[in-house]
Formats: sequence, C-alpha cells, structure tokens
Amino acid sequence: MLNICVFAGTTEGREIIEYLSDKNILVTACVATEYGEEVIPNNEATIHVGRLDYDKMVEFFNINKFDLVIDATHPYAMVVTKNIIDAANKSGVKYLRLNRSASETVDGNYFPDIEAAVDYLSNTSGNILLTTGSNELSKFTRIPNFKERIYPRILPLDTSLESCKINGYDSSHIIAMQGPFTDELNKAIIKAFDIKILVTKEAGANGGFMEKIKAAKECNIECVIIDRPDNKEGKSFDQVIDYLNNIIKSGSLIPNEPKKRITNECIEYVNLKINIVGIGVGNISQMTIEASNAIKESDVIIGAKRILESCVGFNKPMHCAFMPNEVLEYINSLEEASRHCHKEYKTIAILLSGDVGFYSGAKKLLDTLKYYDVNIVCGISSPVYLCSKLGFSWDDISLCSLHGRDNNIIHSVKTSFRTFTLVGGEYGVNELCNLLMDYNFSDVKLYIGEKLSYTDEKITVGTASELSKCAFDKLASVIIENDNYNTKLNVGLDDKAFIRFDKVPITKSEVRAVSISKLKLSNDSVVYDIGAGSGSVAVEMALQAYNGIVYAIEKNHEAIKLINKNKMHLAVPNLEIIEGFAPEAINDLPAPTHAFIGGSSGNLSEIVEMLLEKNKNVRIVINAITLETISEVLECIKKVEFEETEIVNLSVSKSKKLGNYNMMMAQNPIYIISCSM
Repeated sequence: MLNICVFAGTTEGREIIEYLSDKNILVTACVATEYGEEVIPNNEATIHVGRLDYDKMVEFFNINKFDLVIDATHPYAMVVTKNIIDAANKSGVKYLRLNRSASETVDGNYFPDIEAAVDYLSNTSGNILLTTGSNELSKFTRIPNFKERIYPRILPLDTSLESCKINGYDSSHIIAMQGPFTDELNKAIIKAFDIKILVTKEAGANGGFMEKIKAAKECNIECVIIDRPDNKEGKSFDQVIDYLNNIIKSGSLIPNEPKKRITNECIEYVNLKINIVGIGVGNISQMTIEASNAIKESDVIIGAKRILESCVGFNKPMHCAFMPNEVLEYINSLEEASRHCHKEYKTIAILLSGDVGFYSGAKKLLDTLKYYDVNIVCGISSPVYLCSKLGFSWDDISLCSLHGRDNNIIHSVKTSFRTFTLVGGEYGVNELCNLLMDYNFSDVKLYIGEKLSYTDEKITVGTASELSKCAFDKLASVIIENDNYNTKLNVGLDDKAFIRFDKVPITKSEVRAVSISKLKLSNDSVVYDIGAGSGSVAVEMALQAYNGIVYAIEKNHEAIKLINKNKMHLAVPNLEIIEGFAPEAINDLPAPTHAFIGGSSGNLSEIVEMLLEKNKNVRIVINAITLETISEVLECIKKVEFEETEIVNLSVSKSKKLGNYNMMMAQNPIYIISCSM
C-alpha cells in the first residue's frame, strides 16, 4: 500500500487529502496548528499537528517510511519548503511540489518584497489594512506613525497577538479573525476602519487574494501587492491529481530523477551577520559589554517575550520567536530582503537568557543556522550568579535543569553535596520539594533564587519539607545541599536492601551482579526488564542507567505493588512500571538499547522478535532456571541467528551458620544467556 505524506498548509493541500481519502492509500497530513487540524476533512488520514524543523522532518520521514511527500504549503513559506526538500533528499523520499494557481493580473502597485513595499508606504498617508501575516509585523514598524496608521489583520492565535504586542501595535487596531473572507466582509472592514491602502501578498486563486482585490476596487482604495516567490519546478493542482492517478493505477511511484539539494546556493548572495547573545540573568547591568555592543550594533533583535521586554531600552526592532524553526523562517524573510538590495536588516542579534552554554537554545540554533556566519556571545549564567551571592564555589556542583526538561535530579541529589537546577513552567519549586520528599529527601537544604539581579531579588533558604507549601515564582534557580550524599557505586546490592513480599521471588544479589554486567549498560540506556518480579534487577539497572530509563514489565499485580515500593525506597525515578503481559505490554514503548528477560510466560520467541523489530542492535540477557526455559532459549537463539551469543552457568553457594559450624548452602544453578546482533 502506498504511503503518502501531505504538508497541508493550503486549501489545495486539504483538497488533495480529501481526494486520497477513499483510494486505499495511507495518508498522513502535516499541519502547523490545531486550527489546521480542525479544517482537515474528516476522513481516515493520520494528522500530525506541530511545526517540524529539518531534523524532525528527517526523523519523521524515516520512522513513517513514506513513498511520497507532497508539499502543499503556502507559496511564501519558503523555509518550510526548503526543509521539506532537504529532508526528503536525506531520507530518500520522492518530493512533489504543488504550486497554487496564480491569480490573474490585477491593478495595483506590485513590489518584489516587503521591504520595497515599506519604503513606498513610508511616503504615503491614510490608514493601512495589513494582511500579510503576523511573521512580518516587525518590518512595517519602520513606517512613520505605524501605530496610528496600520490595522493588522491576523489569525486569532496567542502567538499572533503576542507578536502584535511585542512590536508595539495599538490593541484597538488589531483585527484578529479567521477566514475565509468574502469581498463583502473585506468591504465592511475597509469601511469600518476608514482604510485607504490594502497591503496583501499575491497568495493565489485560493488564498482569498481576489476577494481582497475586488473589495478594494469597489471601495476605491489603493492596493499594495507583494509578489509571490517564483517556483518553476512545482506542478499545478490538476497535474498533481493526474500524477496521483497514474501511481495509484500502477501501484508504485514513477521513478524520480536525482534532485539537486538546496544548500549554500540560497545564501551565497547574502551577507547577514548573526550574533547569538547570552544576555545574562536578567538585569541589563549584568550584561557583558560584548553582549551590549552586539545588541546596539544589530538592525533587529529576536527572542522570547520576557527577554525582549528587558531590552526595550535599546530601541531596536523586535521579533518575538524562540523556536529554531521560527527564528530561521524570520531570518529567511530578512535574507530575501537582502537579495533585493535593502540593507536595513544586515545584522541580527538572537537573544538568549543566561549563558549560551548552559541548557540554552544555542545548540539547536547553531545546527539550524549552520549555513550562516554565526558568532557566539557568552553571558553570566544563573548558577554562577547564585553561587556568587551565596559565597559558594561552583566547580564541584552538579548541574541540571528541570525547566522544560526531564532530568533525573534525584540521582544528582543522592550522589552530590550540591546540585543546581533551573525550575519553571509546569515544574516549579513546590513540585521539586514534593519530589524530594517522595524519595525520602525531606531534610535536604534548598537555596531558592528568584528575580536574580533585579531590585526585588530574593533568596530563600530551608528544607524541602519546610518550603513545600511556600509560594514562589514560576521561574527560579535552586541549589540543593545534601550532607548525606553517597558516591558509592551501586553494583550487587545486598538482598536486604530491598523490600520483600513472601509470594514474590527476588533475583539474588550474585545473579543480579553477573546478569547486569553482561548487559553492558551505559548511563543513558533505555532498558526493558521483562518479568520484573520484585523489581530488584530493574532497580539496579535504573541506578546504573541514571540518565536513561528502565521499563519494568510485570503481569502480577502484587509484584507491581512491590516494584513501586522498591522504586521509592531506593530512589530511582527513572524506573517506569508497566503492568501487563509481554510482548503486548511493550508494543508502544520506545525502542530499547538493552533488555533483560527474567520471565517470559512461554512467549520468549515472540518477545525477542519484537525486541529486534524495535531495535535490531538491542543487547539481550536472559535468565533461565528450568530445563524447559533453557530449551526454549536455545531454540530461539538458533532461530534468530545472533552474531554474538554467550551462555554462563552460575552456581552460587553461601555460608550458613549451623551451631558451631558454617555450612555452604547451594542455590539453584542458573543459566545467564547474553546475545546481540
């Protein structure tokens, strides 16, 4: 069955999806927003909601193994189109561009880009209806008296409204509406706000362009039209339908000629200078001179809302964006302007909080902007600032962040005297205190820094239990101090370390030590423990893979309770407990790097088959006691033909005092089988 992905940012894209819905084809529709999902026809198509940058597209294409990707995005979404082309080439997927039908030529003042239109509008008078979208708002702020003259019409989305606010547009002038807009509705808006000039992109026959032009003509106002980018390699809607009909009939794709990749070609003519600037902890008094100069010398600054608000005093045009793909899309629009010799946006400053090297967005930005000349400007980070305030050295502090991240902070607290973390968003100080209390760290001391560097800076000190009910800012810097930290390696824990239930067996200490050593875990491994029993093996693996995750799969409800008790008792938050039978219970889990099988309930062959399907390079260790299980394991090994197999027979005898004598008491011998491809 053919598997087709459609980037459906236009009416034509939605019509393509509707056309394919009854053709016995797997169809995935990609839309950027929840609104895009709502307007997709109600059919069998799988819908992916959310923006994808180049890396995510490559991963998405590889996972879904598409035969064809159809790019039906907006004609002005050039960055998205470039990413789709590059990702399709990288993944070996055939790419097809659907070009929106051009509108008929109409009367109006045409300009090659927004910058040229802004130059023209700066010498006109009268109210302006701006319909070019929220991504372009900052460019129109160069127009004299733009706050009084411009009425931006945008989608009723939080990001669009925020962009208006950041760029200084008058809230009474903002028209937040969702189309389609008829010529009558356009006329009503023009008359209501005494519009003299309509500014629009030439968005094509299905983009509402003609309805705007007709309304402007009937209201006898001027039209300023931004020419659409030229795309000669795409196909019309009818040509795409014909192509799809051909491949549906043949059941396979028409061979695709190798396509030239768009790389440096698109930026050779550009001389943009980009600085990624760490602005420090907040107050501009803490900003380095180099950072301050980089902002002063820039033509436009880009950043998140709270960062831009702190830099209003620099009096620079601002664009609110912090996701790498959003930043790239905006830079691409500036790049297009530079190609047409408008020099005003040649130097760009992308502002990040703190330092660019500490849990910063700089890493992803550098990869996204890899074809540009990017300079890094460091700043003062929050751990450095907070330590200086407390008189602490920070060279032995364990650093992590819980601000939008899922780090195993319990491991850091357990093994370090001091741990620094950022908290924010849904995971604040109170949630951190509750987590510490859950894992028996109620008495550790916390130093909580709020509004660092500002006049109302506040540092609070107390234990987790004392501070758990206090109120704190959503964003905070925290140092956790544990006088009872322990750096001892947890290998072969004593059986007495675990909570026990009479009816739930435990894998003995010596067997655990050998079995886990055979797995060859890394600190970031993703591990399955299938047939987890008491959870003793799962807990020890979680202690070793502290930056990874361990999934304990167990069918016995009483054993599930015991695993959870041992998870909390030995403080391993990176242990996830799954109740159910394998292989069904592991079907939806992330691909494992390692798997330990302590019990399979006769499903060993099916379990191993699914493990290899998820990751052909997974390393598997199996424990077997009964002769029947050993026979099943040998048959499975023979069937799969692993490249590396090792079988160890382990017999353990431990001393037991009987009167005046010590007798060696033998345990059941156990087979430990290690295998990998």
